[in-house]
Amino acid sequence: MTWSIDQPAELPPSNNQIVPERVFYEFDGPLIFSAKSAFVDTIFFKFGENDENSLYLAAPITDMIIASMLKGDLSVRGALMSDQVWVLELASDLTVERYWTVQGEEFPGNLLPARRTGVGAITSGVPDSFDEATALFALNFQGDKFKRAGMPFGVFRTVIQNAHDAARKILIPALLAGTRSATLDFELTEPKFSSLIVALKQPILDVGRITRRLKTDVQVDVISDAISENSVHFVHDMDEIASSAIKGEITSAVAQEKFSILDQVSDIVPTDENNISELAITSNVKGSRSSVVIGEDTGEKILRARKLAMSSPVTEHGVIIQVNGKQSTFLIQSTRGKEVTCATDAGTFKALRSDGRFNLGHTIRVTGLLSLRQRRDYMLLSQMPTLG
Repeated sequence: MTWSIDQPAELPPSNNQIVPERVFYEFDGPLIFSAKSAFVDTIFFKFGENDENSLYLAAPITDMIIASMLKGDLSVRGALMSDQVWVLELASDLTVERYWTVQGEEFPGNLLPARRTGVGAITSGVPDSFDEATALFALNFQGDKFKRAGMPFGVFRTVIQNAHDAARKILIPALLAGTRSATLDFELTEPKFSSLIVALKQPILDVGRITRRLKTDVQVDVISDAISENSVHFVHDMDEIASSAIKGEITSAVAQEKFSILDQVSDIVPTDENNISELAITSNVKGSRSSVVIGEDTGEKILRARKLAMSSPVTEHGVIIQVNGKQSTFLIQSTRGKEVTCATDAGTFKALRSDGRFNLGHTIRVTGLLSLRQRRDYMLLSQMPTLG
C-alpha cells in the first residue's frame, strides 16, 4: 500500500501552528526545517502543493541527526527515514490544516529528497544512512525490488553473496587473498532495506591462522592498514573509471590498466538484468570519506570494457606464491582473488631470477594476455614484470 492524498486525513486541534526552530533551506518560505511538534523534535520537508497550501513530510529527529546533517554525514533523505512519518498540509503561515499518519515504507519514494543530497557546506555525495557514514566500506544497492518492507529472498541472497565475494576481493591484501572467513572476516552492520545497504566495519582477524599461513609473525595493525588502503584506493580507481564512462565508453587504456578493478565489480555493478539500478560505494578511513555512484549505464560500460580488455594485454597485481624454473612460469595470488599462472620466455624468466626481489611473498605487477579459468587463470606475459 502507498500513501495518497486521497486517503482520509485527520484534523488537528485549533491554532496548531508550526514554528520553525532551524531552517536548513528556504525559497519563498521554508522548504526544509526543524521544529517542535507535539513535544517531539521533527524535521519537515516540503514535497508538493495542494491548492493554496503546501504539503510537507515530517519525521522525528534528534540533535545527533541535525549535527550529522550539518556535518555532511547524513542526507536529508536519510534524516527522513523513519518507521512512522506524518504528511501535513500547511497554510502559508504554517498552520496545520490536516494531516496523515503514515508508515515510512508507504510514503512514495519518488516524493522523497534526491538521494545523497545534503544541506549546509556539503550538498552532494552525502551518505543516506549512518552506516554508510561510519563503515570502513559500504555498498548501497538501489533497485525496484529493494523495498523497506522486504524483498524477494532470491534477490537478497544473490546480491548479498556477490557483495560478499566482491568486498573480500577488494579489501583483503593479496598475501591473504583466498583465505577463509575463519581467518579473516568483517563485522557486518544490520543490512538496511528500502535500498540494500551492506556496511562493513573493522576486520576480524585470527592472528594464529594468519601467522601459520604467512609463516611469519603478524602485526594486526599492518594488515588493518592494508585493508583500509585497499578501500580508499578502490574507490579512487572506481571514480576514475566512472568518470571515463560518463565521457563515453571506457577507454581501452583505462580498461587494460584497471582490469582487476573491472573484474572485482563485474557481479555487483548495475545492469538491466540483475535488479540493481544504482550502486553507491563509500569508504571511510581515518576521518576521510570517499564515494562513487555507479548507474546502470556506467555498469553496462564496465562490463563491456572488461570483455573487450580480454582481447588485449591487461595488467594484474599480486604476490608471488610459486616459481617453476623448468617451465619458466610462476604463480601469483592476484588482487582479484584468483591464482594466475604467468608464463614467459626463458630469457625474461632468467632476468627475473637475477633480481633479488623475485621471491615468494613479493609483490609483482604483470601484463599480458589473460585467459580466465575455473581453478587458475593463465597469463602469457607480453612485457617484463615489475617487482614491488
